[in-house]
Amino acid sequence: MPNIIDVQQVFLGLPAEALSAAGKDELAIPSPSSARRISAGVWWALRSRLNSTNSPATPPPVDVRHLRPDEGAVLDDLISRLSPRSRYLRFHAAVGSLNAATRRALLDFDDRDHVALVAEIGSLAVGIASFRRIPGSDGAAEVAIAVADDHQSRGVGRQLLKRLVDCAVEVQINRLEAHLLSWNVAGLGLARALFSGVITRRDADCIHLLCPIGPGLTIDITMEDLMAELLS
Repeated sequence: MPNIIDVQQVFLGLPAEALSAAGKDELAIPSPSSARRISAGVWWALRSRLNSTNSPATPPPVDVRHLRPDEGAVLDDLISRLSPRSRYLRFHAAVGSLNAATRRALLDFDDRDHVALVAEIGSLAVGIASFRRIPGSDGAAEVAIAVADDHQSRGVGRQLLKRLVDCAVEVQINRLEAHLLSWNVAGLGLARALFSGVITRRDADCIHLLCPIGPGLTIDITMEDLMAELLS
């Protein structure tokens, strides 16, 4: 029976030559023993890396600004340009267009407890990131981000999150949290690249990220957290 390559195996142990496939639609993975197959999540992560090699050396300038509550058309347009996979990663469900309740909740900003930023190239929205303060928490907020597929791996998500952190600190948010699907390798990598001391807690098919953002702040780390980090 063929071996299945796990997400962590791919990015920690996959030979570099595996990424130099002849074409984007097929990938040769060398194996000393038997042919290996990869899961859909790993396949898309690898495709993203292959596609990123064709990205311009200098990405076009991106402007990041606050999204206004009356800009529902901007939100609708970006969601419509996400691939089914990207929408699934963002909403953890198969989503086409937004229903009225979800759309209303996403546009319910107050620039303190719920903040949203949009990244634009010219007049085209290429990414949206937001945080919403967690009720009853000691300064925690849940963060979410979506970047148009044709602008992924170009630094858009990084710029959005950096600006979002600045906004969060201004309103006394000291910890950002996120729930990622376990095969969202790009999202996990971005969080680890941007936040020092990020803690991951795994639960079934999701990864719960805890990212302290205030100076001198810490998160209580359990033995389970340490073991999860060692095994990840």
